[in-house]
Amino acid sequence: MKNLILTLLLLISFTSYSQNFYNIVVFSDDGEKFILFINGVQQNNEPQSNVQATNLTSQASSLRLEFTNLAYPVLKQNLYAEPGYEHTMRVKKTKKKAIKLQYFGKTPLSNTSMGQQINHGEFNVAEESTQTQTNSGTPSNNQTPSNENSVNVIDINTGDNSAVVNIILPENSNPKYPNQNTTMPVDNVSVTNSSNCLTPMNVASFESFKKLVQEKPFSETKLSTAKAGTKNACLTSEQIKSICDLFMIDNDKLEYAKFAYTYCFNKANYVSVSKSFKFTNTTKEFNNFLENQN
Repeated sequence: MKNLILTLLLLISFTSYSQNFYNIVVFSDDGEKFILFINGVQQNNEPQSNVQATNLTSQASSLRLEFTNLAYPVLKQNLYAEPGYEHTMRVKKTKKKAIKLQYFGKTPLSNTSMGQQINHGEFNVAEESTQTQTNSGTPSNNQTPSNENSVNVIDINTGDNSAVVNIILPENSNPKYPNQNTTMPVDNVSVTNSSNCLTPMNVASFESFKKLVQEKPFSETKLSTAKAGTKNACLTSEQIKSICDLFMIDNDKLEYAKFAYTYCFNKANYVSVSKSFKFTNTTKEFNNFLENQN
């Protein structure tokens, strides 16, 4: 009994402790070695291809990678990390051979601290199905839902993956032309939009879309799904900000915000999307983007 009580106390103590800290793991897909700096502090003395920084407390972290291979550029990335998790970043090459530092996922510290070894090289984004449904049915990859309200988005090429997404909408609803009896949150501002965005997505459809994006475990597929769904929709600036809030790093938030501008119902209030950003530099780049729009 004493041993059981001691074990429980240790678990409670560790859980409370881990909620105030987080770890960052950075690894290179092709094994290139680097020195990692977080908020200007060097994390590893010798160049490595997989570096772990532990017990970090500052949620707003600025990452910098300097490679021993001089053909690789210095990579910089801002990360707003949630405490209580080990956050993983990876260095990868895009189709255009550009080098990119990308958010890869998170694991609760309670899992990583119990002696479980995580092999980051075993993650495979391609294993995730590119066909997703929000209803309870699970059709085979060769089947197409018969629901006439489904939105089929094909050949949305973002990053390294093409996404084919089926969003099953509630009955009698459509993202462009919702039921007249459906109420929708629209910001109280003047409406400026393109001719292809006449009525914003209704509440039920947006919540289904948002849940679909939120369930994606990796930033790459989360971003491609968000873009795919947005391309066939009409969203308010508040809805777009809500999707931006689902991303962990500002670069992904900014990329989606720029993409979604075309599909915004009330562009006059688009500056409010910047509330989702954690870093000043991202907000400045976003504001410059808005200034250049017609």
